Amino acid sequence: MSPFTPAPITKILHGVTIEPLTLGHFDAYYAALLIDPTTMDLYSFPPKSTSPEHIREFITARIASPNMAQVFVNSAGDVLGSSSYYNISHENHSLEIGYTWVAAPYRGTNLNPIVKIAMIQAAFNDMGAERVQFVTSSKNLRSQRAMENIGLTREGTLRRDRLIHDGTFRDTVYFSVIRPEWSVVQDRLNDLISSRLQFTSTSASS
Repeated sequence: MSPFTPAPITKILHGVTIEPLTLGHFDAYYAALLIDPTTMDLYSFPPKSTSPEHIREFITARIASPNMAQVFVNSAGDVLGSSSYYNISHENHSLEIGYTWVAAPYRGTNLNPIVKIAMIQAAFNDMGAERVQFVTSSKNLRSQRAMENIGLTREGTLRRDRLIHDGTFRDTVYFSVIRPEWSVVQDRLNDLISSRLQFTSTSASS
């Protein structure tokens, strides 16, 4: 078995750079969120508001956490979205990919498959993971459809699994891909990258 060495990544794929989130991304990150202020509404613990102060506070907390927050940008430096590696289990060689959002103009393009293939491939090939897990709220149907579309295995729902910011409990839907299945999911992601509306740096204005 390969050693498990999780670490933030810097990858460039199809014109998208996936790199560690820093405060240097703040202006572009904030601009991307303001296109659709409801983007993070289904986060378990979203920013307190979409004010600059609260978004900066949110980014600072993401950077300081043990999670490995990533951001994806185009060649112009525009932030297109963000995702994280988290719930890292060294003893089990597993991690989750989540806290993902895609800026509104790029939803439905091949951006999400590009980011997913880069992040999952890095988890298996560079970090030595055996399992990559994804979770989402049972209410987040868009996220569930996206996970199903890329070929992840739906494992089930844990009811009243997580206490969230508004004091209620959410039901959490679990998806995963394990190392022996990765080649199949990778093929599916490559198909989606080819068949979906192509991501370009001008997608936001088209």
